[in-house]
Amino acid sequence: MHWAPLAIAAALVIGIGIVAIAPGGRERPGPDGASASLATPAVLERDGRRQAASAGASLRDGDAISADAEVVIAYTDGTRLTLEPGARVELPARRADGRDVLLQQGVLRASVAPQATGSSFAIVTAQARVQVIGTRFSVTVGDGRTALAVQEGQVAFLDLASGGVSRIVSGGENAATSPPAPQVGTTLVIHDCERGDLSGGSHSAKSWARPVLEQPGKVGASAMRIATQADPEAFQPPWIGIDATAIRTDWRGFDGLRLWVKGGSTPYIFRVDLDQTQTGNTGDDLVRFSHEVTVTGAEWRQIHIPWSQFSRGPFQFANASGDPLLLTGMVSIALVFPQTGSIAIDQIELYGR
Repeated sequence: MHWAPLAIAAALVIGIGIVAIAPGGRERPGPDGASASLATPAVLERDGRRQAASAGASLRDGDAISADAEVVIAYTDGTRLTLEPGARVELPARRADGRDVLLQQGVLRASVAPQATGSSFAIVTAQARVQVIGTRFSVTVGDGRTALAVQEGQVAFLDLASGGVSRIVSGGENAATSPPAPQVGTTLVIHDCERGDLSGGSHSAKSWARPVLEQPGKVGASAMRIATQADPEAFQPPWIGIDATAIRTDWRGFDGLRLWVKGGSTPYIFRVDLDQTQTGNTGDDLVRFSHEVTVTGAEWRQIHIPWSQFSRGPFQFANASGDPLLLTGMVSIALVFPQTGSIAIDQIELYGR
């Protein structure tokens, strides 16, 4: 399913409680088919909730772990991943030919058992892909760079930030990605809401998103008022899309996306979707990242969404990769509207430091 070229959406942000997970339960296959569990207590993010998990608790696809203290993930094949305090990882679904672990920040130390022929285990960051056969190493993410230190064995280090340059790093050697792209400016306007050139899309005759210009705007002369009707039986909610390829596809010089919003007397929920590709193809290899927002009140307010708040969206294309949000190959933004109502939007832009 494709949005119109650019879609933006916001969704409800709710308070998250903590529930307990005991040892046992459905296990998550790990490297070479091994199962993964916690060797130390930790707090997981699972199904939108923070959950206290004890040592021995099984891990599942989609789990995220933020390490307040040292956390150890153990696989039944002997592989062990150690997260230092401040590290955060996500565990996506297993690939047909192996397993990825997404390291978003901090330091991860790994001791990986030898992998079966045709199977691989990789640590993926926003800047690099570290593919393992069997070795001991550590990966550090910070300040827009990824650094690798190999203690034993060999790994294939793919520098995504430099356009996909790969090399073998052996025991006793280090590697790091290229420096982050220079700041390209404090802001880049995606749409100023002064033009009536946006249209809505829908998968149902009973749902729609209808944008019209209204005066005055918050930033300029006009803003965009969007009336929406949602069909609960539709495959996806209605949306409004903007083509990012006509503006800029490399967003590494920016910190996030922001826009002005104005609601009404009742809370209004929408979602922001970002589509990314690393092949230049805008078909079924796109990876979608989403963030949900709730708008309350009839006064204008500016919403800032840093890139770290986007996660893999509820819908993914058939051939989507396991890449994290790389901020290169950005294809579109979409505003997605899961409820009936009305909202005003103005000045959609990327922002920097």
